[in-house]
Amino acid sequence: MTGPYYLPYARIDWQEAGTPAAPAYQDIYWSTGQGLFEKQHVFIDGNDLPARFEVLGRSHFTLCEIGFGFGLNSLLTANAFSQHAGDGAILNYIAFENAPVSPADLTRALSSLTLPTGIDRHAFERHRQCLQDAWPMPSPGYHCRWIDERICLTLILGDVNEALPELDAEVDAWFLDGFSPRANPEAWQTRLFGAMAERSRGGATAS
Repeated sequence: MTGPYYLPYARIDWQEAGTPAAPAYQDIYWSTGQGLFEKQHVFIDGNDLPARFEVLGRSHFTLCEIGFGFGLNSLLTANAFSQHAGDGAILNYIAFENAPVSPADLTRALSSLTLPTGIDRHAFERHRQCLQDAWPMPSPGYHCRWIDERICLTLILGDVNEALPELDAEVDAWFLDGFSPRANPEAWQTRLFGAMAERSRGGATAS
């Protein structure tokens, strides 16, 4: 998809065992065969999300991710929320991405995943299909999608340093999953962390 009103799709190089790499940043999205395992350990367990979802009650939880990529963190978070949060709870999942992947690359990546133990496979497949079906055109700005009756994904396409200061939210947990500062120094600027602090609820975590 090209045109003056669209962001260019990320160029993906597919490596061994279907591992996606981003030549623009000379970096990989995850290690070979370990995508969900890495992200479960670093982001889901790193923010103690299952335990925090258990005590939500009839409330909402706001999570913000910098670097949406192929959406693996969103699928794992949705799975944990479905398993552990009460019926009245709502998950607001906000994510920033400046180089969205194409629908074809998204489908290819999500169709070759090995699920960690403890994952509700039925729910994971349902959320995966919803994400693929709801994948937006790469136009800059906000794209709101319900991937479950209790889970709202707001995907914000564009430069996070420009978009985050405009965000009206109180965030409970942050996922910093963009490419490393060495590979993508433009994204990790001092003002980004200031904007994060201003939008963090008391007790917010980050990984």
